[in-house]
Amino acid sequence: MQDNQGHTNGALAQAAKDVIKESNNNSDLQRAIELSLKDQTYGNVNWHITAEEEDISRVLEQDIAERKAQNRDITPNADPREWKREGSWPVGLKNVGNTCWFSAVIQSLFNIPKFRNLVIKFRIQQEDIYLKKGKSFSSSKHRNLVFMRELRNLFGLLVASKRKYVDPSKALDILKEAFEGPTSDNQQDVSEFTHKLLEWMEDAFQSQTKNEGESSVEKDIGNEKQDESYNLPYLQTSNPLVSLFYGQYRSEGFTEGRAFTNVELFGQYPLQVNGFCDIHDSLEASVCNEIINSSSRMPVGSADNKQSGQEHWFTALPPVLLFELLRFQFNQQTGKPEKIHNKFEFPDKIYMDRYLEYNKHLIRSKREYVNTLKQKKQILQAKLDQYLNYGSGKKKIPLQDVIQYTLDFVESGDPVDVCLTLGDDSLANLQLDSRAPVGEGSEVMVSAEDSLESQCLSDQVNMRPRNMSSVQRKVLTNSLNQWKEEVENDVEKLLQCIHQMEVEIKEMYEQEALMKVPYQLHAVLVHGGQAASGHYWAYVYCSRRNMWLKFNDISVSETSWTDLFRESAGGFNNASAYCLIYINWERSELIDVGSDDFLINTFGALPEDLQEYIKEDNNALEKEIVDWEKSLRSKVGQESGCKDIDQELHYLMMRNSQFVVYRSIRALGEAKGECSQKGITIKDHPMKALNIAIAFEHKSIQNMLKVSSITDARVESIVAYLMINGAQFYHVIWALVHQFAHPALCTDRRSEVIQCQAADELEHLKKKHTLEQKKLHYQWLKAYEEFRRLIGYFCQAIELYSSKEFTESLMYLVPVCILNNKLVQSHPYGPHKGLEPQMLFKFLRISLMHVSDKCCEVFNTQSREKFRKIAEIMLHILEPAVRLVSQSENNQSSKLLEDIRSKWCSLLGEELSSDKQKVLQHFLSLLLDPFYEGQELSFECLVDNLEVSDDFLTGRFAMALKSVHEEGQSSMSY
Repeated sequence: MQDNQGHTNGALAQAAKDVIKESNNNSDLQRAIELSLKDQTYGNVNWHITAEEEDISRVLEQDIAERKAQNRDITPNADPREWKREGSWPVGLKNVGNTCWFSAVIQSLFNIPKFRNLVIKFRIQQEDIYLKKGKSFSSSKHRNLVFMRELRNLFGLLVASKRKYVDPSKALDILKEAFEGPTSDNQQDVSEFTHKLLEWMEDAFQSQTKNEGESSVEKDIGNEKQDESYNLPYLQTSNPLVSLFYGQYRSEGFTEGRAFTNVELFGQYPLQVNGFCDIHDSLEASVCNEIINSSSRMPVGSADNKQSGQEHWFTALPPVLLFELLRFQFNQQTGKPEKIHNKFEFPDKIYMDRYLEYNKHLIRSKREYVNTLKQKKQILQAKLDQYLNYGSGKKKIPLQDVIQYTLDFVESGDPVDVCLTLGDDSLANLQLDSRAPVGEGSEVMVSAEDSLESQCLSDQVNMRPRNMSSVQRKVLTNSLNQWKEEVENDVEKLLQCIHQMEVEIKEMYEQEALMKVPYQLHAVLVHGGQAASGHYWAYVYCSRRNMWLKFNDISVSETSWTDLFRESAGGFNNASAYCLIYINWERSELIDVGSDDFLINTFGALPEDLQEYIKEDNNALEKEIVDWEKSLRSKVGQESGCKDIDQELHYLMMRNSQFVVYRSIRALGEAKGECSQKGITIKDHPMKALNIAIAFEHKSIQNMLKVSSITDARVESIVAYLMINGAQFYHVIWALVHQFAHPALCTDRRSEVIQCQAADELEHLKKKHTLEQKKLHYQWLKAYEEFRRLIGYFCQAIELYSSKEFTESLMYLVPVCILNNKLVQSHPYGPHKGLEPQMLFKFLRISLMHVSDKCCEVFNTQSREKFRKIAEIMLHILEPAVRLVSQSENNQSSKLLEDIRSKWCSLLGEELSSDKQKVLQHFLSLLLDPFYEGQELSFECLVDNLEVSDDFLTGRFAMALKSVHEEGQSSMSY
């Protein structure tokens, strides 16, 4: 192994030196670039954009982006390769005819494991499903069962589809019939849809359980039990939908002096938004109706209370708690519905103990005390308002501000000595200052008027007291400061008292005895828009990933609690939460746990019919991709296919250049720095700046190729891949230009200018090169894409191998060997297009030996489930590995196959069941004749369920090569 790896590294190093030498022998890179690219002048751009225009533009761009997201990839000519799911990332739902409400609700419910399993494992007898006649079903039972079948298929696709998003039309069309009418095309209300969905599912499960015994929902009312493990009463019912989503409460109180008590079932619990600031405020008001004009402080349940009022006490809470936030109200004046945009806060965890019946005696006393605190707080708030809204007119301002303004006015004047005796001179002065009417002493008054006029016309505002003695100023200043201090102290005391009461009210129920029934926020359904129209999306917490996800039709993205709360609390814009889903956090069946490798772990556990349904859909997608690529290849072979090859080149180059965005940003930084030093204005000379960036990147790759290390430069950059495989120089130039045309480089104005210049040069190159040159460049790009795919599988295989997970490692090593062989043999030829075959086959043989030995040891197990897994490994993993190793004509492979045959043949003497005998005979026949003439291993079928991340590929490949080097130093028999 060490020799093979050393030979590989040495060959790559020598190839790198040859490339650099040849490049240096060429004309100067700067000149080559300038000859290859047509110099153009970047036009003048007006960058002066107001903040308001930016805001408007941002809104318009967001709207356009959302519209594009909804309509993208659904046209007949869309590229199906863009539809492929990325790893095990959640699947989106296509918005079919303004039905975003469907996606919001379905995604929220699907991500509850208990609900998902109920739907997927729902048993549908074939005789219960009839053909749909016209637009109607034979019965509601028939309709519900057909709907459950389509919903079940949809859930299966959401689990294991290879598509980024799936089409829910079949289930949706059935559901939409329930809303037929003159407004059937309008946006449906989430709560109405959710109610209909749960109602149909409840009836479907009810019809399923009737064969097992009567268990109607009505019978279950009042029949609850205490679940001691969860400190929570639950509803006793055989209908799983009822037990999951329905709870029960007892209403008790008085009406017109007569006591009453009722037990009622509830599903979605409505909460008023208008007039309440948070969920507890609204919930308290809904469960405890205050008694109007009551002079008594007795609780509602007291027999002595003759007033009208009632309380609701939950006797059973569902594991999944749905709160419907009532944000729509009908305006009697306009005759139209209106949306309430008020802010309504909700926590990520809520404790429901304070609303449970077995706590009612404790809660009643606390509520009475809270009401007392609220009354006191109201009195204090009224006093505070008198201080904060002072004045006899319409305009009110804080009293301390009034005093402060007066104090400022007093202190702005200069004190003068004024005689306080009323002599003639003093009287004259007073008349002047008080602007007395013109009478005697007209000369003096005219002089005063002239002075007043000149003061009024002066630019300087002279607002200060005049003729104020120092004694007066001192008295006023001391008094005002004293009054200000008194008012500030009073206000501070009032604020402290109010704050203490608010804290006491808030913490009233935060005691250990009332924190035993936690509910965690699972999903938030959001409506953006007005009452008549809008858009729905959902935020769902993914416990497997420990993150919030935003489900917006076909788009599924990671988000934060901060963004969630800003878009759903309301009061900020026209988006606000419309439905909250909480789950009992102590019930493990409601929480997704374990590995994030959801697709691989779950597919095998699905019912067989669903597995077949999903495989058909996945195969259909693969066929669409194959047909699309065949169509493109056929068009590429014709002169009329120039447009299609240009489209394919742009697609592949964009994908490849995204891996080196960080390198491009670094090169742009160097280019901007050099331009600044040389006094070059990038806006006026974008071509020079682009040439500098390209030259820097080319030089950087040359230096990277010079370094002899375990890191492979080919993974780092397609330019390095082209150079080390001896591609013609125009391929290198083309790749470099496209690297700087990536939209992600527009981080600032100067970078944007260079990026636009690179995009213009790409158009020039597209016109300059012939169709044959384009086809050859396309083949190089495809080769590099396959190379990165190969490296991804290889890294995964070595990581698993290093962890001694040989079965999983073998699942990747077989495709690695097949893909590597195809890549090396494909056109155009390059000496280093793939990995070293001898090294790959050595790992393949070792893993095959370990897996075969393990299966052989436990083959005759008594566990049927264990045997089923062994048989699957033999059929899907060992068989293709044996066939692949048998093609390797060397002594190690022959010796390995002989050892495997010998061990499996030893089982023939044991007593085996008929099933085991069939599996063993099939495997032995394979070992005796592993490869048939003309039969080829299908690479695509082997990687159906393999998902590999493309993130951090350079670092992962370096670690994989390090593991290979270390493994080469140990003894390896095969």
